[in-house]
Amino acid sequence: MAKAASKKKAPAAARVAKPAQAKSAASKASKSKIPVPVGRKLAVESRRRGTVSVLVQSKPAVAVPRPPPPVVPAIRYAGTPLEVSRQFFEAHRLPKLASALPAALDAAEFVAGAQAQGLGRVLVFPPVKAQRLAFAGLVKELLEAPSKALTVQQQYTTPWLADARELQRCEVRGRPEGAYLLAIADGPYPDDTRDRKAVQLEGRFAALGTTSLTIFEYVVLQRLLAEERQDHRFDQAVESGGHRSGWQWLLDSRTARGAIHAWWNPTKRRVEVGFSPPGHFDSKRGAHPTLIKAL
Repeated sequence: MAKAASKKKAPAAARVAKPAQAKSAASKASKSKIPVPVGRKLAVESRRRGTVSVLVQSKPAVAVPRPPPPVVPAIRYAGTPLEVSRQFFEAHRLPKLASALPAALDAAEFVAGAQAQGLGRVLVFPPVKAQRLAFAGLVKELLEAPSKALTVQQQYTTPWLADARELQRCEVRGRPEGAYLLAIADGPYPDDTRDRKAVQLEGRFAALGTTSLTIFEYVVLQRLLAEERQDHRFDQAVESGGHRSGWQWLLDSRTARGAIHAWWNPTKRRVEVGFSPPGHFDSKRGAHPTLIKAL
């Protein structure tokens, strides 16, 4: 009986794993959790049910901070109205218009009178005939050429003109044959000119002894003010940057197709000039009053 008892197997809990079995189990465990060194790629393969999965780990990418955009300086001209106008035309490669300006003039009295009426910006324009002949150059250099004073978002693209030839030949009202002074407000046009028909505004301006703008004058002011302010608040089609719409009538230019109006299209980044019947009106559109003096 004692001999039979000695042949009984030891309990399962008391069994000791063989060295080879323990080594194999440890190897499997270590392969299933391989440490991944930081800074290099590592591929781990494991066979499971006949498939191979590959795990690739790498050092996380470090975001490189972008440098701030370069500061773009505004362009401002200093001096008398004649000096500013001459500098502007010369800087924008319009020498024929610069040479068509008077050699000298005293505009102090006119400037003082214009400022008293809230029209503090005074420029000198060459004769309308010279402006008309230079219209293609005005469009190219002022409405299309890139500007060093503007960011990408405010930069010019090719303008849209409803009919460039008709605009060039348009009737111009209230301008002398020779050079002249023009005064305009630095700020937006009056709110009471919004939502008014062109014919209504023409009567209003005539009663107040003021005029408006021509297509040629608008092109000059559009560029000068855009480079000075570094945005297009002067004629923007919609409210932007805390400024109301500047979409405007150019009442002193007229064609057979109707009154001329102009605006900056912020989506397409371009100036657009079109025609509308004088009876049209819009709450976003108004007109700038100006003063003119022949030289």
